[in-house]
Amino acid sequence: MKPSQSIVSRAPGRVCLFGEHQDYLSLPVIAAAIDRHIRMTATPISEQILQIEMPDVGQQREIPLDSPFDTLEKRDYFGSAIRVLRRRGFSLPHGYRIVVTGNIPINAGASSSSAMVVALLRLLHELAFPGKILDREELANLAFQTEVLEHNEPGGMMDQFTISLGNVVHINTENFTFSTLCESLNGLVLANSGIKKDT
Repeated sequence: MKPSQSIVSRAPGRVCLFGEHQDYLSLPVIAAAIDRHIRMTATPISEQILQIEMPDVGQQREIPLDSPFDTLEKRDYFGSAIRVLRRRGFSLPHGYRIVVTGNIPINAGASSSSAMVVALLRLLHELAFPGKILDREELANLAFQTEVLEHNEPGGMMDQFTISLGNVVHINTENFTFSTLCESLNGLVLANSGIKKDT
């Protein structure tokens, strides 16, 4: 990759149309990706770090490439994503500046965290394995591992599957088969009340 080259990854938020929290119980759900996204842009740097910038929330972070992540801070999805991908041979020859932006409301039930995880995994995979296609279902499973299993959190797989697959999907969460119902729901309006959800 040339020094000036950037890689961009983005992932949508989602809304649940039928079966909110039913994926926890292995029951079917219908959910849709929305036209609000988390976007990540990675640019090569000479330092052996991931330099994370999140201007929307006024946060920055530096992650040395050799960080072991033997333990994880609560909801440290950068750490858990790296742990999950290392099991697949993930490594980087040099550091990157990663700028994270988005227009998904935070803590509003539109899955901004899951969108960030999916965008991050797609980005890191492309940086480590350029040109190697990551299947959407495989991406969803990696996102579930990163967001839920690595942190021993309760949760189903509706968010990760809907965001990774896109479109409007019916998911049988008992055996995690899925089908695309349609590409979009024209005329659907999603409003943000501004009231933070408590989960």
